[in-house]
Amino acid sequence: MSRSLRRQLLVRTALTVIVVSALATLAIFLLLRRRLIRDFDAVLESKAVALATLVEVDQGELVLEFANQPPAEFARGERPEYYEAWDDSGSVLVRSPQLGGSDLERLDPTAESPLIRAVVLPDGRPGRMVTLAVAPRLEAGQSEGITAATEAAGEQVAGAASASNRTVTLAVAADTLDVAATIARLGATMAIAAAVIVLFLLWALAWVIRRELEPLGALAKQFDAVHVEALDARFSLDGAPAELGPVVARANELMRRLEQAFERERTFSADVAHELRTPLAGLRATAEVALTRQREAGEYHEALESCLAMATNLQRLVEALFSLTLAAPAAATERSYVDLAYLIGNSWTPFDERASQKGLSLSFKLPHGVLLHTEAPKLRVVLSNLFDNAVEYADEGGQIAIAATFGEGDLVIRIANSGCRLSDEQLSRVFDRFWRADKARHERTHAGLGLALSRRIVQSLGGTIAADREQQWFAVTIGFPPDQVELADANEAVEAVAQSDSAC
Repeated sequence: MSRSLRRQLLVRTALTVIVVSALATLAIFLLLRRRLIRDFDAVLESKAVALATLVEVDQGELVLEFANQPPAEFARGERPEYYEAWDDSGSVLVRSPQLGGSDLERLDPTAESPLIRAVVLPDGRPGRMVTLAVAPRLEAGQSEGITAATEAAGEQVAGAASASNRTVTLAVAADTLDVAATIARLGATMAIAAAVIVLFLLWALAWVIRRELEPLGALAKQFDAVHVEALDARFSLDGAPAELGPVVARANELMRRLEQAFERERTFSADVAHELRTPLAGLRATAEVALTRQREAGEYHEALESCLAMATNLQRLVEALFSLTLAAPAAATERSYVDLAYLIGNSWTPFDERASQKGLSLSFKLPHGVLLHTEAPKLRVVLSNLFDNAVEYADEGGQIAIAATFGEGDLVIRIANSGCRLSDEQLSRVFDRFWRADKARHERTHAGLGLALSRRIVQSLGGTIAADREQQWFAVTIGFPPDQVELADANEAVEAVAQSDSAC
């Protein structure tokens, strides 16, 4: 695998790790921060509740026992905490000594739930404040309905009022500097820890990716070692992950097909060279013999006829090779609906005289009104090759049977001739290029490309072709799928015949 791809994997993995780690760290940090603030609020609330227990009614008077002797945290000179109490009318009952003339923010809590919120303390420090609604407790021995007025209790008591059925609002506030410092240290610690973890994970991932991609690098080296002279090479990855197994298998299958394709092309090139060498050598030898001495006009005429015959065979071979290249899908022509019976009958016409000369009997079984959606010129080439083979290889006085059937399945065209002497091994090679069953008899008239060309054309037309032997009959069967076939009425059949004529 290239370094660029490995780098891409590392970058994408690193980004994923960083984002996930950052989100996880942030979530944990927020949870811990919330927990620290809740713990701080719980402590602050407990202080407020402790002060609230010191609010009572004594002899009809509302007494705040902490007014004259406030706890130490409320009286210290550095970073003091604050308290303040109000009656129902909003008059200040008592405030902590360090507030001086300032007041805490007054809120209206309910008896069931205190209010806790972040505030800015009078001296500018950030803090939090809890506000309680306090019902004064009665001293032992006093009835619940007693009311009293509160008189000034030293310098801290703001006024007096009736204590009957009244509620005291108590607020307690403290700065959050320690909590903020703890949260800052926690955030810094978690950020450093997360960075260390991310770096470690990135290093571990880089090592894992590099190790896991080593088999691909080894496979790439094996690919680099492949060349046209070593197509028999196969790939293997010992100890590779199971996921790479299908890749190696497909690569080996591709190499096998490439080896077979190159071998076929080598064989084809050798066969072409052989097929061309023989008539060319004959032409040269005939010309050289004719020119060795002065000859009569008849002898020159005979030599020229021989050269013409060999040149004709050469032309047939070249045309067959050219037709083989035209059978490729890239050479496709426009398709149209053609009348099958008419196309078969018209394609047979050039071979009728040769069949009569050999005394062959012919039988046609063709359905009428069957239209085939195909490329008529190419299908005509196939039919001509098959008719030529049937006439050439049928025994003297034998038979040729041409039939087509179409039902619920494929359209089937079958061309058979009697006099077959092919063995099973020979039958399996009839579609090979340049293969001939009887080279001594037919090498001057047949190049052995007809059936190979026919198979390639039929496959390009979307059909199938096969050869079989039954007793002494040799048959070639062509099949086309139903979606390429239509049954026509009389008018459509006439139009299809016209199209067949123009395509021919």
